[in-house]
Amino acid sequence: MGNKYSKLGKNTLIFAIGTIGSKGIHFLLIPFYTRIFNSYQYGQLDIIQTSINLLIPLITLQLGEAIFRFTMDKNGDRKSVLTNALIYNFGLILLLIIILIINKSLVLFNVSFYLVISIIIGEMLLIQFKHFIRAIGQIYTFVITDIIQVIMFLLFNLVFLVILSMSIEGYFLALALSKIVALVFLVIKCNIFNYIEFKYIDEALIKKMLLYSIPLIPNTLMWWVMNASDRYIISYFLGFESTGIYAISYKLPSLLVLMYGVFAYAWQIFAIEESEAADKNESYATIFLYNRIFFIISISLLLPFLKSFITILGSKEFYDSWKYIPILLFATMFSAFSKFYGTGYIISKKTGGAFTTSLYGGIINIVVGILIIPYLGLFGASLSTMIGFLVMWLFRMRQTKKFFYIRIEWLSFISSLTILIIQSLLLFVNMHSFFSSLLHLLLFSLVVIINKKPLKRIFLFFLTKIRMNGSNKTLK
Repeated sequence: MGNKYSKLGKNTLIFAIGTIGSKGIHFLLIPFYTRIFNSYQYGQLDIIQTSINLLIPLITLQLGEAIFRFTMDKNGDRKSVLTNALIYNFGLILLLIIILIINKSLVLFNVSFYLVISIIIGEMLLIQFKHFIRAIGQIYTFVITDIIQVIMFLLFNLVFLVILSMSIEGYFLALALSKIVALVFLVIKCNIFNYIEFKYIDEALIKKMLLYSIPLIPNTLMWWVMNASDRYIISYFLGFESTGIYAISYKLPSLLVLMYGVFAYAWQIFAIEESEAADKNESYATIFLYNRIFFIISISLLLPFLKSFITILGSKEFYDSWKYIPILLFATMFSAFSKFYGTGYIISKKTGGAFTTSLYGGIINIVVGILIIPYLGLFGASLSTMIGFLVMWLFRMRQTKKFFYIRIEWLSFISSLTILIIQSLLLFVNMHSFFSSLLHLLLFSLVVIINKKPLKRIFLFFLTKIRMNGSNKTLK
């Protein structure tokens, strides 16, 4: 591990400070929500949020991803890229306003359509502006925007849910207003309007951007299918109560998703910058190895504490959600691996492959879910999600070989995975807590031994960095 990884590490740390700090509050709010809402209400809330997440890529045409990639080009014109993308945005906003005027009384589970549209518009503009400022290197502003949004969301939650007792509509009103405040801050702080000039309208550029972004729409929809379609199947076969319990079981795995997402922001920048390097395969393989180690160690550490986490996070009504977390943790790991390999499509600008591989995983997820959820319940939903992400990763591993090649140490990976499965099964065995803890400790030790070489390299890397920082301070 050399100096060229320092920028990756630095950017990851910056994103971590803001993103984990901001999104972590959402995790800490879970006990608050499980006491404000019962499982039926939480299931409705989750379905509305899931539906909004479905609409975003359809409405934005994934132009945020195109803004990031084309702004990162060495010869890219920042003003031209942002201006051409925003022309589409302004037309879309006008169309949504017309829809609101025509359909004033649209309501979704007692939530006004005005709120839904406001959230969509706010999220659309935030996504695109944040992709832009990340590409031009304003990482600190990116992070501060996230922090401001979550602080405002927390304050509005207290006002609307606690003081005014507004229930589900209060939650979405808090979400809409927090996005608006964050958006205003970002626009003012980065002087966004200075990058928008209509003389830069370029029909050829917008076509290139759309050719890049449009294949990402079905790709993103398939990711939505993988992550969220189970909620609809569960609601249909098992009811909103089960949807609420399943949503809570996803919260702990979502912490790993969050942590990987922090890294992914920095990883995409690094991958694009290193895409023409002679040793890129070695660099990418090293980074993937440490990603794999992160997930293996994290899951092994989390498994013994699942029941305690759920006791703290949720009311008794949600306690059974711990049973589905182990499978969802594996699903999260395979999801992260798929995203890692998916960077190959971003590097090459050949995003069609992202769609086909996501399609395979999505179809498997839906088919398996429909077949086994009626019989296995929430276990079936968890399994279908895990299988779908595993299939997607395997397809992407094969397909992205033309962009880069990553050698995987299969023996150590499968051995580690086997131990994690044993740890998961232990949770369902009724034994004294002392013996259970001892077995988990022994199994975790085995995981460390199996992965001792890369763990040693990581330790030595950070030790060297600490010593170097100490030497620099002494010289100063």
